[in-house]
Amino acid sequence: HKIPCVTYFGSSVQGLSVGAVVQMLGSPIGVIRSIELVGDTKRPGGWLARVEYDVQPDRLSKDAESKMSLDTLRSHPPRVFLDSTSFLTGQKALTFDFSSTRPPKPGEIVMEGEVLVLPGEAGGIDNVTVALGHIAGKLEQIPFDEIGKNLDATLVSVNQVVSGPDLKNAIHELSATMTRAHHLMDEADQGLTPALKKVPEMANQMQQAVANANNALGQSGYGSNSDFQRNMSRMMLQVSDAVRSVRLLADFLERHPESLIRGRTNGSQAGEK
Repeated sequence: HKIPCVTYFGSSVQGLSVGAVVQMLGSPIGVIRSIELVGDTKRPGGWLARVEYDVQPDRLSKDAESKMSLDTLRSHPPRVFLDSTSFLTGQKALTFDFSSTRPPKPGEIVMEGEVLVLPGEAGGIDNVTVALGHIAGKLEQIPFDEIGKNLDATLVSVNQVVSGPDLKNAIHELSATMTRAHHLMDEADQGLTPALKKVPEMANQMQQAVANANNALGQSGYGSNSDFQRNMSRMMLQVSDAVRSVRLLADFLERHPESLIRGRTNGSQAGEK
């Protein structure tokens, strides 16, 4: 028992081959039958990659097999995208994702004779690269220079208000860490892989520096100096926002190490947000 399907892609299908698997949650549910280029006058460039494949419900358990039918695919179509199965060889598979299915719009799901047409979308490394570009865009908006000036001004205020060394040292450490983060983000913004590899460690250092500063603030006893308190609160909020953005990038890189291989595309560079 099989369900013949076809998906059209406007981006590269390099790495996908006849005989490659169709997969869901990493498990095979079908096989690629043919890949060919077809003309499309409605699309810029005028070409699409036509990928024809069979979905094989008998590869699933008995309970799951009953849910993988032509009617189900038509009423609740999956997201269909290319995903890398090996970053070393560049091999790809066609992936089904039912986690965010929705009823199709009228005319969205059609048949070519007895073949079901399922819409395709960019996926795998393409989505990773786009997402990395979005995160980088957020990082580019962090006012590192302004934060640095605020930290320098805060050090002056600390010297005037607090006599103990703990808070002074904590703010100095935080200032130095933010300066290093600024330089690292500049390098990462250029797509330099060594810099990207250092981002998780930098995120940890920033979080630790913020924690130390918050702890020192709690023990500093700067009394009822409300101006100092307001300035410190404002500055720590700004620093915390920066740390969250860097942590977002760090977590992304840890989840998608393949992005370290490819980096950011030209379309994701600083001038394009």
